[in-house]
Amino acid sequence: MNQMSRTYQGRKTVGRIIALFAAVICLCFAWTGSALADTLTLTLNGGGPATYNNIYVGPYPVSVNGGPSSLMICDDYATEISSGYSWTANAYTFDQLSSMKFGGGTTFGNNATSAGQAYQEVFYLSSQMMLQPQTSGNANLAAIHYAIWQILDPAANLSIAGSGSQSPDSSAYWLSQAAQNYASVNTADFVVYTPTNLATSGLNASQEFIKVSGAPVPVPPSLLLLGTGLLGVVGLRKRPKK
Repeated sequence: MNQMSRTYQGRKTVGRIIALFAAVICLCFAWTGSALADTLTLTLNGGGPATYNNIYVGPYPVSVNGGPSSLMICDDYATEISSGYSWTANAYTFDQLSSMKFGGGTTFGNNATSAGQAYQEVFYLSSQMMLQPQTSGNANLAAIHYAIWQILDPAANLSIAGSGSQSPDSSAYWLSQAAQNYASVNTADFVVYTPTNLATSGLNASQEFIKVSGAPVPVPPSLLLLGTGLLGVVGLRKRPKK
């Protein structure tokens, strides 16, 4: 009976430690407002699947902290980076809008009147881009990407005429679709990797990328260390005396 009691008490202790670890993780994410507090290293591992005017369009393969590449969408036309370049960034969700590169309360022309709507429209277009065939001959990829760049950088006056404003190979078509459908976007499905140094410019300046959900977001290293430490307490607890 005593042995069973000690086993039961041991299981209760392990259960309490696991529950404590889960609670601490929740508190940490609540404190950071759904942002990954740790600085992450992103590396561009190639260009998009298609080109338009000698510019890669479509999702780019990007790795986070040296992990496998994931497809992400470049949202900043004015910044140029080259394959193999690495930079540091923080990952934000929509509730951290003010921390994003274009989230400072600026207005964005006729199709988006606020930073919040601008990013929602870009989220919608990013999801549509991921649904497209990722082939070099898909003209829709360029049309969608140029629409994204036009929303966040209207001064660049980017456009692709395509077959007409009602055709998906034109940026006007996708701008119209984004303006009509942005409110239906589930913003929780998107992570925005905003560079830590927004002041850089020129070739290999830090770039902002958007990831559509489907692959796990990296857990901050500090939380992993915390979890390891808490679980280690189990091994350090005293054995019950016979």
